[in-house]
Amino acid sequence: MRFLLNRRWAHGLAILTALLVLAGCAPAAPPATTGTSGGTGKRLTFVATTTIIADMAQNVAGDNAEVVSLLPRGADPHTFQPNPRDSQTLARADILLENGANFESWLNKLVESSGTKAKRVVVSDGLKLLQMDEGGHESVASAAPASDQRVDPHLWLDVANGMKYVENIRDAMAAADPAHADAYRANAERYLGQLKELDDSIVQQVGTLPREGRKLVTNHDTFGYFAARYGFDVVGAVIPSLSPEAQPSAQDIARLVETVRQTGVRAVFAENTVSPRLAEQIARDSGARVVSTLYTDSLGEPGSAGDSYVKMMRYDVDEIVKALK
Repeated sequence: MRFLLNRRWAHGLAILTALLVLAGCAPAAPPATTGTSGGTGKRLTFVATTTIIADMAQNVAGDNAEVVSLLPRGADPHTFQPNPRDSQTLARADILLENGANFESWLNKLVESSGTKAKRVVVSDGLKLLQMDEGGHESVASAAPASDQRVDPHLWLDVANGMKYVENIRDAMAAADPAHADAYRANAERYLGQLKELDDSIVQQVGTLPREGRKLVTNHDTFGYFAARYGFDVVGAVIPSLSPEAQPSAQDIARLVETVRQTGVRAVFAENTVSPRLAEQIARDSGARVVSTLYTDSLGEPGSAGDSYVKMMRYDVDEIVKALK
C-alpha cells in the first residue's frame, strides 16, 4: 500500500515538474501598445483650446489617443475665463493644440499657471492671415505678426484652411506617437476627403446665389475668410471688431442701419456665442431679417445642427443661402 502511494506521489511530482518547465519556456505576455508616452503604455492626451479644433483632432486620433477641449460647447473663446480645473486638464496634456493668430488671448497665462510640459502646436501655421485696416476692411497680412490684435483669427470658416488645420494636427500626432502614426495618417486622409467634399458643396451651393446678392452683415467680424473663399462681400458688422467684447456706439449702429438699407442686404447674421440683441435691433430698424443661430467660434451641443465641424459648416451655409435668396 505504501509502495502504491509512493508511486502515485512520484507520478504527480513528475507532472508538476513538466508543467513548470513548460511555463518557464512560454513567451512573456506582450506589453500594452495603446499609447506611447515614454513607452509606458499610457494613451497620449491631446488638449485642444476650442471645440472645433477638438473635433478635428478626434477625427484624426480615433481611439488611439485621448482628445479634450478646454472650452465647453457654446462658450465664447474671446471672453473665456479659465478655472483651476482647466489648469489641471492642461497640466496632464502631452500636446496642446491651439488656433493661434491671437485667438486665445488667455492661453499664455493658463500655460504658465498650469506648469504643463505639453508641446504647443499652432494648428493655423502655414496659412495666410487677414488683417483689419483702419477702415474696418480686411486684407492679407503680409508682415503683421500672428500676435497682432488686428489679425483675424477665424481661419477655419474657410474649409480649405480647416484642411490645413487637420494636416498640422495629423503631423503633430504622428510625431508625438510614432506607434500609431499610420493610423493617424489613415484617419486624416479619410477626414480630409470629407472636408474636400464639404468645400466643393459649399462652392456649388453659394453659386446658386447671384453675385450681387452675396452680401453679409454679421454680429462681429468673423466671416472674413469665409467671404474671401466663397465669394461674399462683408458689408458691415454689428460690432466693428474682431472681438465681440467691443461695444458699438450709437453712431456705429445708425451708420450700419443706413448701410443695410442702401445696399439692400436681406439679412443680419448672429452667432451662437454672442447675444443677438443688437443684431435684432439693426434688422428691425433696417427692414432686414435676422438669423441668430449660426455656429462660428464653438460647436453646438451634441445632437444639434452644429455638433461637429462638418455639420456646423453645412448648417451655416444652408442658413446663409436660404436667407439671401
